[in-house]
Amino acid sequence: MKKIFATTILAAAMLGLSCSKWTEPEALDFPHPQPGQENPQEYAAYLKSLRQYKLSSHKVMMVDFTATGKAPSQQREHITSLPDSVDYICVSSPENMTSLLVSEMKEVQSKKGTQTLAVVDYMAIQNDWDAMIADLTDNGADNIPGDAEFQVYCRERTKEMIESCDKFGFAGIVVAYKGQSSSPGQETFFNEVRTWRQKHRKSIMVMHGYIQNIADDFRTLISDSRYIVLWTSSYNTGGGLTTYVAGRLAADVPSDRFVIESAYPALDNPTQVGASADVAAEWTLTEDTRFTKAGLYISNARDDYFNIERIYPTIRNAIQTMNPAKGE
Repeated sequence: MKKIFATTILAAAMLGLSCSKWTEPEALDFPHPQPGQENPQEYAAYLKSLRQYKLSSHKVMMVDFTATGKAPSQQREHITSLPDSVDYICVSSPENMTSLLVSEMKEVQSKKGTQTLAVVDYMAIQNDWDAMIADLTDNGADNIPGDAEFQVYCRERTKEMIESCDKFGFAGIVVAYKGQSSSPGQETFFNEVRTWRQKHRKSIMVMHGYIQNIADDFRTLISDSRYIVLWTSSYNTGGGLTTYVAGRLAADVPSDRFVIESAYPALDNPTQVGASADVAAEWTLTEDTRFTKAGLYISNARDDYFNIERIYPTIRNAIQTMNPAKGE
């Protein structure tokens, strides 16, 4: 029987090591040894096994990460703190990448085979614009910018996010569209995405959001994506997730690459919205002849860091659930 997650588990076990040892965050100001300092040969073998696992057939784990433009003050603000077995790190506000984060991005790519993607997010643009207009209105401004000004703003912000890909060396982009079919900036947004795609055929592109709202002129971008990440806040059961995904099937939507987004509850509001990671991970294991369940996307991953016993327990458990070790 094909081994899916066994490569990383067995490699560490054969070496008499615990996988968790190598996936703990690297120390910043503490005198503990860094991974690989005590047993460099064993750690090198573990990393090789980890890279091989990520090239194998398995359920992928994607997580979000926000670049703030500031020096990290907490361990969860480091790319290198994320679990080793994460396949894709999707960076919001990629234009705010610092030299330290760029260095960490290159490190996890070369050592662990982790791909890092720049998130090009339409709703971030729309929300920032709406907040700016509300502020101007509240302060009694005489000239309130209109649609023409928004189109310019949307184009420049979209380009800034997209250009971060080449500027900082991302492996590709996540096209995040949770707008409506009638959103005023959809055409401007997707025109910039399409231009980028035409020039970056070998780069990774992931579609994320409400694909049903994408206009006909841009729907070829859906089939041109490596994965399609779907977000639903209305369903919290496996059956509900199946219903939602099945409702997205269409002639121009490939059925072999669906990933479900699960939002980790925020620390200041621990209410679960949509399916939990546990439910979504279990859901990926059930077969459906209509479409392929390719993996899981965890949003608000940073808050999963805080756990007395083990950091990022939800992400780790979901990876292990989706990719259990298979015997011969």
